[in-house]
Amino acid sequence: MRIDEETVKRALDGRLAPLRATPERQTRICAAAMKKEEPIVKKKMTAGFVLGIALVVALAGVALAVGESLFARFAQRDTPYQGVLDQVTTVTEAPTTVQDEALGTARAYVDSAYYDGETLTLVFAVEHAHRAVLWMPDEGELAQMTPAEPDEAQPLAETEEERTVTAAYQQAKEAGKPAGMRLDDVWVHDHFYTEGGVDLPPYSGDDAVDEDGTWMEFREFSPLPAEAVGQDSLTVCGELGRTIRYYYFDGQQEWTRFEVIREGVGKITATVPRSEARRAVLKGTGMLNGAACTVTAQVSALEMRLTVTADGDVFRRTERQMDGTSWMEQPWMAAAYDEKGTAYSARESASADADDSFTVMFDGTGSLPETIRVYVYQMGETEPSEEEIQAGPYVELMPQG
Repeated sequence: MRIDEETVKRALDGRLAPLRATPERQTRICAAAMKKEEPIVKKKMTAGFVLGIALVVALAGVALAVGESLFARFAQRDTPYQGVLDQVTTVTEAPTTVQDEALGTARAYVDSAYYDGETLTLVFAVEHAHRAVLWMPDEGELAQMTPAEPDEAQPLAETEEERTVTAAYQQAKEAGKPAGMRLDDVWVHDHFYTEGGVDLPPYSGDDAVDEDGTWMEFREFSPLPAEAVGQDSLTVCGELGRTIRYYYFDGQQEWTRFEVIREGVGKITATVPRSEARRAVLKGTGMLNGAACTVTAQVSALEMRLTVTADGDVFRRTERQMDGTSWMEQPWMAAAYDEKGTAYSARESASADADDSFTVMFDGTGSLPETIRVYVYQMGETEPSEEEIQAGPYVELMPQG
């Protein structure tokens, strides 16, 4: 049976619209629902693909120095990015203005960015992105609403205006009195692309909403498509979206309606020059899982690509099946530590392309290592402890060149 993607998107829009904390992540979940790929072990920073997206990081209370970029504000939460702040670019493209009947004038723009030829990170914002008002439907509007499901997520309040409106609505519901509210948002799609039309898949993100209603997001794109790697500069665009959410309680039953507009709202653009960030290659050989292995690491401040290659098929893959679909899974995994003992955090499970080798992507530590110790271990029902992993043999990697 063929699944129509637009039908799925519309269904997900309706189901996820109440999670207004991060409207742009609704599209991230849609994208994840369309993808057919192997299960992963970990995802960086935010679990943008799970319902935990309803929790928003409150960065509004973090002090921001005069002239400091929004990038620096988010980097306070992510150590690797603190190591590249001197190479962050302030984006000069003018903000995009969206004239909206409900919101007034919303301004969207990329504030700052980092591109090292292999990874891209953008920090963007939408000013006047949210509005909340008490609202009562007329007969025509009520006819377009549907009964709320019992487990339907309730909207989160992030500004004083929203807290006041949602509190009044909830109080009326608790008292059994008719009440309604309308919540409006402008947000940025997960769909970014280069000036030449190359899609850029998002890897992770973090976001915040200020008391004045300015919504901000820190988003990393990695791995980049081959067409976006190694450029002197990269011009990227991101589409804007619009969400309207209606809630009405008639004294007994709650009714809802969600409108999600994906096209024609506007777009933001940024040209990001490549930084002078250094990359290093480290290599070592030794015995792992009973076989001679060569381990190679390509490292930057933000990420590490680690490849383990054995002299024999000692990293055999396992076939998995679910709901009539089968895939090959690599049960072996790597753990890596720099000379200070700092552990690298794995982004996802090992690649499953061969029985004699596998590759794992890790987050960087903010600096280049002098040496790296690499262990391998097999995943079971539970992941081994760090002590159990380090009790086994390891290969020490040294800089090359």
